[in-house]
Amino acid sequence: MAFTDDLIPLLKGSPITSIAIAVVTLLVIYLFVGAKADEREPPYVKPGIPFIGHGLGLMFQGTPYYKIIAAKTDAPIFSLNLLGTRLYIVKSAKIVAAVQRNAKILSFDPFLTAAAERMAGITGPGLKLLQETHAGGGGLNQTVVHASIPSLMGSGLDEMNRTMLVKIGPLMDQLIDGPRSEIDLHRWCRDVITTASSEAVWGKQNPFRSEQTTEDFWYFESNLNILLANMLPWITARKAYQCRERFVDAMEAFAQSGGYEEKDCSELARARRDAQRDGGATVRDTARLEMSLNIGVLSNTVPSTFWCMFDIFSRPDLLAAIRRELETHAVVTPDPSAPHKRAVDISLIRGDCPLLVAAFQEMLRLHSNGAPIRFVYEDVVLDNQFLLKKGSILQMSAPVIHSEQTHWGLDASKFDATRFDSHVAIAGQKATKAHTKPRATSYMAWGASPNLCPGRHFATAEILAVAAMLVLRTDITPVKGHWWTPKLNSNAMAAAMSPPGEPYPVRIQRRKEVEGIEWSFIVSGQKDKFGLITG
Repeated sequence: MAFTDDLIPLLKGSPITSIAIAVVTLLVIYLFVGAKADEREPPYVKPGIPFIGHGLGLMFQGTPYYKIIAAKTDAPIFSLNLLGTRLYIVKSAKIVAAVQRNAKILSFDPFLTAAAERMAGITGPGLKLLQETHAGGGGLNQTVVHASIPSLMGSGLDEMNRTMLVKIGPLMDQLIDGPRSEIDLHRWCRDVITTASSEAVWGKQNPFRSEQTTEDFWYFESNLNILLANMLPWITARKAYQCRERFVDAMEAFAQSGGYEEKDCSELARARRDAQRDGGATVRDTARLEMSLNIGVLSNTVPSTFWCMFDIFSRPDLLAAIRRELETHAVVTPDPSAPHKRAVDISLIRGDCPLLVAAFQEMLRLHSNGAPIRFVYEDVVLDNQFLLKKGSILQMSAPVIHSEQTHWGLDASKFDATRFDSHVAIAGQKATKAHTKPRATSYMAWGASPNLCPGRHFATAEILAVAAMLVLRTDITPVKGHWWTPKLNSNAMAAAMSPPGEPYPVRIQRRKEVEGIEWSFIVSGQKDKFGLITG
């Protein structure tokens, strides 16, 4: 007390007063939190730079930073002091199971509200409506999430798939049969997925039909790191902030012009709008909250599509095996009198193409940088050993858990397309298993139960539709002459699958074996969901 009483008069009138007081205050908080750590808590890992080290690591590297820090301790869960906040990082599937058993105490819901405020810009009464009404539940945010789920199953899912495929087909033809032979693979994936997904969700008044609106969304999405800090975002993240506001304007105009009433607007979009309207949300706040829907539909699907192409086409044996599987089990001739017309049946990919689906899940395992997050509502002991303190934050690091040799075997760091299905083989060779059978709690690609990605089957259908058509009709080679791993964009904080941070130029060549064939997609409806492993 005497120290601060003496210090403040000395600094009074000095231009460094505010900075000095802030630094001292933060240092006191840092030392206080560190000193008060309970020995029953997960072990603390100190930053390389006192106080700010972990913050800088997350700012510049995103959630992959957790994998670097995790290597410094053998504990299955560890603690970080992040600017005075207790942060627990789970690195073992065993602890994931313990987290799931305490779902009411360890809740995702507060972060839905935080995202609505920091990402979407909802404030005041609108934000209060969204907040959870009790620990682990309640609130309009949760109502909206629950309203979304039925429309992403059964007939609602198949209708969205059909709309999406109708849009993808011509875009594929334009690429394969068009004059361009060189493209930026990631940018092409972005354009195709944006067009097809947004049409499937929003219908004929789709705001993404505007090039300006599309560019606004992607600039905002790719520069979320500073905006999420929520420190005068109109100044510190000026362009991203402006892009967000213009995008919200476009979504509000969509609502006011009757976009939700169009017959081709999806059940998903209408269900979310109805839940918000019935809950008392304004049209403007509804437009803001739909930023989260667009991010959910697009942010991970685009990089996942890129990495799926990358992992298949960079492995000749795998490419050949998947091509054979598709030709045998997923390609149909709808009209026997027109043998030159063939269709890829998405329903047959779901049920009869285990290698493609297994390779897709392996791609997600190796490239996922997600870290499902929970708020600790009250003190709780995990696995009869680790104390988590009330008011702390917990994250489950997908890159660390996905490389855990206890569950994935000694080859955990390697791509194995047969890992998720021991009955498939590549190049006629018998599949061998040096790894153990995947278990749900060791797989975080779709989040962690009970908060799984509700759109995972729609996203999977879209990604594998693109993959199947490219595999059947094209050969893809990098302009550089070899497949190389691109730099990643760590600023895209909404994406659990880190997108490339640089162009990836490739050459597209139509296969001679399929010359003269007209292609399309169908959904026979035999099975509406993929057999996906979920955490």
